[in-house]
Amino acid sequence: MLNRVLVYFSSEEEVDYLLSFMEVLKKKYKNIEITGIYVKDISKYDVIPPMVEGLVIDSTNNYILSEWNELEQKHEKQIKEKFLNKIEGEFYTKEGNASDELLEEMKLHDLLIFAKEIYLKNEIKNIFKLHYKPIIAVPKLAHYNFEKILIADDNGLNINKSFFEFIKLFDDIKEFTALSINSETESKKDLNIYLNKIDKKINYKEEIGNEVEILKDYAYEADILVIGNLRYSFILEKLTGKIGVKIIEKINKPIFLF
Repeated sequence: MLNRVLVYFSSEEEVDYLLSFMEVLKKKYKNIEITGIYVKDISKYDVIPPMVEGLVIDSTNNYILSEWNELEQKHEKQIKEKFLNKIEGEFYTKEGNASDELLEEMKLHDLLIFAKEIYLKNEIKNIFKLHYKPIIAVPKLAHYNFEKILIADDNGLNINKSFFEFIKLFDDIKEFTALSINSETESKKDLNIYLNKIDKKINYKEEIGNEVEILKDYAYEADILVIGNLRYSFILEKLTGKIGVKIIEKINKPIFLF
């Protein structure tokens, strides 16, 4: 059962569509608590060159730091105001390394939600590698829903873990579509043997062809895509072009993984 959700905002551009997604989630699960978080990431200040003798360099550094600080305070204020105007919940501002702060805050939450952009930011890559709670990466869409669930099924352990975590959090959802692409596994497990006992059902689909393109076609009709986690293989998959990272970057739907 879903109790507490953490929503990470890294820029003003993400606020409106993340809040639209959260409004859909809150409407469906009325009793959840929602926490918004903005992190003043101190790593960006590492670009300031070390101080050297001379007042000109010192004053330049101080001016840049002051400008950045004022800009971040402005972003923080606007994000917080938008959040509290639409969501009944708490909002925190932290200062430090963004991924470290998020991992720490996840201890008190069931789920982390953040914006999914075309090119993943460093803190988001770290979350994909290090997360220990479920996450949903949300792209910018005109509309969101939380009814049609698509599972990227490779018959592996990771997708099995993600799926069972999903049904534990969202226990009211009764029907799912599981898509296998280019599967050659003879010992494929039919999860309906288990799900029938808890009044749930998976509709299995099998396709042959380009994995990403087929998945994009199926995801077009879905609201949420469930995939297996990438925490141990993110860099390797990026280098080898394997399917997991391509899904995250190319599929323009909310993606759940554990």
